[in-house]
Amino acid sequence: MIIYKNVDYGINAYRISLFKLKFECVGEIIWRPFDLVPSECHLEIFRFHVVEEYREQGIGRKLMNKFIKQFSKHKRLNENYSYVLVQPQSFRDEDETEKVLEVENLYEIYEKLGFYFTEENIDRTKPLHIMQYDL
Repeated sequence: MIIYKNVDYGINAYRISLFKLKFECVGEIIWRPFDLVPSECHLEIFRFHVVEEYREQGIGRKLMNKFIKQFSKHKRLNENYSYVLVQPQSFRDEDETEKVLEVENLYEIYEKLGFYFTEENIDRTKPLHIMQYDL
């Protein structure tokens, strides 16, 4: 059984999580809306994580598809979120038990999910290059 849970994460941030059996969280996306200027409304992802033992099973794709679908629906309701931004970087989990993905792998994952670089000729070994997904 898969359960998506969308919750307020505090200070204008939100989380969508995917749970499997026994309500074990296997992945999450944490994002915030950026809507200071109505014509420039977009979303920013600042954490996208799938638990290591569930990687390469399509969990990340399911989670991202749910996230995108949620905001594509809002767009049809005349809310102005027109794109999603992310600046991929590697994080080590607190107890250092999970394999850390290198930034090159993160860029590749986001590209497979439909994101593209907003700049040309980027160095894929360096983190924090901006990637965009158009809603």
